Amino acid sequence: MTTHIETRFYKLTALLLLSVMTVVGFVPRVEAGFIPNTTLSETMNRGQDLTTVRQALENKMITKRLQELGYSQEEIQDRMAKLSDEDLHRLATGIEDVDVAGDGIGFVIGVLIIIALVVLILNLADRRVTIS
Repeated sequence: MTTHIETRFYKLTALLLLSVMTVVGFVPRVEAGFIPNTTLSETMNRGQDLTTVRQALENKMITKRLQELGYSQEEIQDRMAKLSDEDLHRLATGIEDVDVAGDGIGFVIGVLIIIALVVLILNLADRRVTIS
C-alpha cells in the first residue's frame, strides 16, 4: 500500500515540476541597461529641421496647394517661426519619410507571393501548371 501512495506522490510531484519548468521556460529573459537619450539631441537641431521644411516648401506643387488653401508666403514663414522645436522636428521627420514616387518593391514582392501561392495550391490539388 505504501508503494502505491509513494508512486502517486512522485508522479504528482514530477507533473508539478514539469509544468512549472515549462511555464518558466516560456518567460522571456529581461536585461536592463542604459539607453542614450537621442531624442533630445535630435530635437535640438532646429537649423537642420528648418532647412528640410524650407526645401519642401520650395516645391511648386506644395506652394501651389498652400496658395489654393489661402496661405501667403508671409503667413507660412510666420507660422514656421512660431513652431516649437519638437513640432518642427516632427514636421521635418514626416517630410523626410514621404516617398514621392512610392515604393514599388513591396508591390512586386506581393505579386510574386500571390503567384507562388496559386502555383502551390494548384500543385497540391493535382492540377498541372505549365508556364509557357
